[in-house]
Amino acid sequence: MSPIGSSTVQSQEHELIKRVLAEFSNYHMHGGLFTHDLVLQVTLPDKDTPVISTNWTAGDSTGAGYVVLDATNGTITIGDKGIGRYQFNGSLSFSTDKANVVIHAAIYINDVKQLKLSFRRNIGNANDIGNAGITGLTEFLSAGDVVDLRWESDTDNTVVNIEHGGWGIIWMAGE
Repeated sequence: MSPIGSSTVQSQEHELIKRVLAEFSNYHMHGGLFTHDLVLQVTLPDKDTPVISTNWTAGDSTGAGYVVLDATNGTITIGDKGIGRYQFNGSLSFSTDKANVVIHAAIYINDVKQLKLSFRRNIGNANDIGNAGITGLTEFLSAGDVVDLRWESDTDNTVVNIEHGGWGIIWMAGE
């Protein structure tokens, strides 16, 4: 057994402190994109073909190194210090220019659809506003991972008008 002041104990304490500091430095790293009364439009020319929603407004973010927002292109990129498990949240009020359509949306990570981070919404009448959300499930994200939100319709030439809402990520735990 090593005495309290020994170099072995000091080395173990140093490693523990480094691990704890890494956890606290990332605690609640986050980033989000939103729209409010701007009617952000997503044009879906071909049925069952996902389209990234662009031209968001940048919300709060912990910034470079952790979570980097690109509101114009509709992406959130994980920085070198932002590695870890994230919670995803989104709530969106939207309408379409068509009646009797089914709208799907999903989070994509590095161009891969995340089936557990998706929703489906039926719109009965053109211009009726509906709401749908994505909540609570976590994914592990690495430096350079790119996250976006893509929309699909079961009908060609559909326009989705996002009236209010947003989506984003919150860091929950490290490696």
